[in-house]
Amino acid sequence: MTLGAQMRRLGKHSAIYGLGGIVSRVIAVFLLPLYTRYLEPSDFGAVGLLVGLSAVLVTILRAGISSAFFRFYFDAKDTAERLLVLRTSFWFTMASASAGLVAGVLLAEPLADLLLLDEPNLVRAAFVGIWAQMNYEQLTSLFRVEERSGLFVLASLANIAVTIATTLVLVVGYDQGALGVIVGNFTGTLAVYLALLGYRRAQLGLQLSRPLLREMNRFGVPLVPSALALIALNFGDRF
Repeated sequence: MTLGAQMRRLGKHSAIYGLGGIVSRVIAVFLLPLYTRYLEPSDFGAVGLLVGLSAVLVTILRAGISSAFFRFYFDAKDTAERLLVLRTSFWFTMASASAGLVAGVLLAEPLADLLLLDEPNLVRAAFVGIWAQMNYEQLTSLFRVEERSGLFVLASLANIAVTIATTLVLVVGYDQGALGVIVGNFTGTLAVYLALLGYRRAQLGLQLSRPLLREMNRFGVPLVPSALALIALNFGDRF
């Protein structure tokens, strides 16, 4: 393939991937007046705090496996090796996210006290969101390595649509405040993830290679500190 053809392919996929992000940001702007009308200042604080906490915990629990997935998938010599990379990444992510979810549910009350939150259910909902986000992003990354950008954006737009609808119902219809925002945000992610599980069921067998996982962790874990530093830059001015 010529350099020009490669650049055109890169530009095409980049534009399509960017579409989902643009749509989500435009919608966020239109939803802002609704949030300011139905949420108290304390709700904004709680949501912002839990979003920041979730970003940190997702990065730690993921242990760089998402970056390692891309590298080892393209390094694989054949379909069988690529499938092993996928399954190892999938089950590591599932186990890590589930361990975080269990810990978050069990420790919700002391964590709520530590974060000065009145409602432990906010913490529980945030950890469900962490579980959904980690597993959803692992499956949608498969569309990226397959260069199926259209399906990636379709999943993203479906996620956004369900998220908006659920958030409107919970915040406006049921006056759930911060809890409604958090639950609404992960409902779309969780719904699309469950659909993707069905779509990918033939590829997600019970297979995990410990030697491969060690190699992937050796590559991915050193990337965690820089990711945490970037989160600190993004969220540091909010607290």
